[in-house]
Amino acid sequence: MESLMNAPILLKVGGPLLLILGVQKLTRSLILGIAAGSLLLALWTGRDVSSILSIAGETLIQFDTLMLLTVIILVILLSNQMAESRIMSDLVSAVQGRLNRRASVAVLPALIGLLPMPGGALFSAPLVEDCDRDGSIAPMQKTKANHWFRHVFEFWWPIYPGVLLAIEISGVEVWQYIAVAAPLSLFAVAGGYLFILRHVPRSHATGTLSDRRPVLPLLAPILIVILVYGLIQLLIPQLGEASKYLPMLLGLVLAIAYLQLKRHLPFSSYAKMLRSKKLGSIVLLIALISIYGAFIQAPLPDGRLLMEELRMELDARGIPPMLLITLLPLIAGLTIGLSVGMVGASFPVVMSLLGPDPATIEVMRILPYAAGFGFIGMMISPVHLCLLVSNTHFQTGLGSSIRGLLPTILVLAGGVILIGLLWGMA
Repeated sequence: MESLMNAPILLKVGGPLLLILGVQKLTRSLILGIAAGSLLLALWTGRDVSSILSIAGETLIQFDTLMLLTVIILVILLSNQMAESRIMSDLVSAVQGRLNRRASVAVLPALIGLLPMPGGALFSAPLVEDCDRDGSIAPMQKTKANHWFRHVFEFWWPIYPGVLLAIEISGVEVWQYIAVAAPLSLFAVAGGYLFILRHVPRSHATGTLSDRRPVLPLLAPILIVILVYGLIQLLIPQLGEASKYLPMLLGLVLAIAYLQLKRHLPFSSYAKMLRSKKLGSIVLLIALISIYGAFIQAPLPDGRLLMEELRMELDARGIPPMLLITLLPLIAGLTIGLSVGMVGASFPVVMSLLGPDPATIEVMRILPYAAGFGFIGMMISPVHLCLLVSNTHFQTGLGSSIRGLLPTILVLAGGVILIGLLWGMA
């Protein structure tokens, strides 16, 4: 037992991820998988039962956790409201009236991706499903398309909390961060086309002239959320400081109210949405992911941080600084599955590897590696909420989804390395 507890930190971090995949494969339950992985992580990092219960309890009653769960409920409510009021099918018809099915499957999640919404794949999944009215797209292709294209702007879109945190920690200007990170979106789209979209059956735009209605009015609920979020961050930043989810919550409430005025639904429809088994499962899943993240980020029994211990372990093995700059965000992305968590756990360490007061050009040279490989880890993380909810919606396997994304990830990794090399030669 003692030798097991003295195992390398890398094994203690990676083992729970493998357990999540294994349990999900055996039981077909993501909830059981996340619960088992979280428990193994907590026990293997030396936590006793009382500290496990304390961390889990404190996490669940934290204001930010409660706000996150509320936002997720409102996301599902707005998504269902758009479906019930037929605005979602109208939006799909309007997009399909202009684009073929293959393009629609990518464009619709990408549009939702402009919204920094936790679990935003919940929102885009019904849109992707509605593109497949004849059932000719394999569920796995829909899972991969929904998950992948939902995130193609997340490298640089400056209203994402992870991007804002990366800008703050790295000390570069917004335009400088965008300059080095935005090209990664091109590789993400290229990889998505080569290994996901090409397997979606091609069809011509099927809409009639009546389907080619203006798209913007149909996007109004989504645009309201984005607009409210941006205005609050700009004009009333104190709300965002109170909780990073509060601006999103207010935007969702206004969007729901707007849509109710435009397309009235009876109260019984909302009551049915809130009682759905799917909603309860998603909320429980997110609560468990929050607890898992708390075990990653909470101080260990000796007071040190897990990611700092990992950095020291890798450093002690003589791993070069540039490889550390690659591996730390990658591992943080894999274990946390959330961009803001990945950045918060790895970027302070990455910046410290550059020495005191690094020149801006030196920081910009390493950003493509750090942000790019962190994103790669996040996209294939077994605890990435968007991947989990995409699997849940389309009834596909988590392990199969991750394996299916690997060729696409290789294209993105090639882009990260290429852009990093180009910056390194500047």
